[in-house]
Amino acid sequence: MFRKIFGKKLRQQFNVMKNISLYHSEKFATSDHIKWIEHNIYQELSEEHGSPYRTTISYDLEFDETSNQYPLEDILNKYDLFVNDFLVDENDSNSKTYYVELGGEVEDLLNMTEIFGKKVFNRELMIDGQLQIALIIE
Repeated sequence: MFRKIFGKKLRQQFNVMKNISLYHSEKFATSDHIKWIEHNIYQELSEEHGSPYRTTISYDLEFDETSNQYPLEDILNKYDLFVNDFLVDENDSNSKTYYVELGGEVEDLLNMTEIFGKKVFNRELMIDGQLQIALIIE
């Protein structure tokens, strides 16, 4: 898991997200304020500010002692998305599977689907003598 460069052990991976897929939330099926757009993307008709488009994903998280907001935070940045709802009722504190509703523009939500079925994590890299943390999608 560690590789030694310039006297420092670089972390090969932090928290690992895997089994990433669409999740069909009951919230979208039972609301009169939701309109299906395409590919499990919905429009929240009552949204007045920001992007009204939503989708829900599930993923398994293998986490270490680092904050479990990563790599999700980096995925949000990469695809210009935001967390609209953490779906507390669906998430079980004893499970490694998480459910989250994401918001953004339709194109960004569609682009994010490229991570489905892949392993996503952060890795330390030494670039031009600087330690950086990169988002890795395998």
